[in-house]
Amino acid sequence: RVSYRGELRKYQNARGEGVLFSFEISDESASIKVTAFREVAESLADIVQMNKVYSISQAQLKPADARYNRSTSALEMTLDSRSKVEMLSDSEDS
Repeated sequence: RVSYRGELRKYQNARGEGVLFSFEISDESASIKVTAFREVAESLADIVQMNKVYSISQAQLKPADARYNRSTSALEMTLDSRSKVEMLSDSEDS
C-alpha cells in the first residue's frame, strides 16, 4: 500500500539533469522507498495514488541512502523501463 507519495521533481548533478519520482510502500511490518527516473518517473507520477495497493516486479534493490530515505527498510527499490507496477486492489481493507 502506498503510504507516502512525493511529487515529480527536477534534479541536477554531475551527470546532468533529469526528473525523479519517489513513493513509499508499506504493510504492517515495514516500509520501503521506491524511486524512478526520467520517462519512468513521468509515467508513474500520473499513476501511483496514495493508499492504493501495487505489485512491483523487475525493480533493482540497493542499500538505502539515509540522507533521502525515511522508510524502515535498509534497502530501497529503483525502477527502470523493464519494471512493472500494477495496481492490485481498490479496497481499503486489503
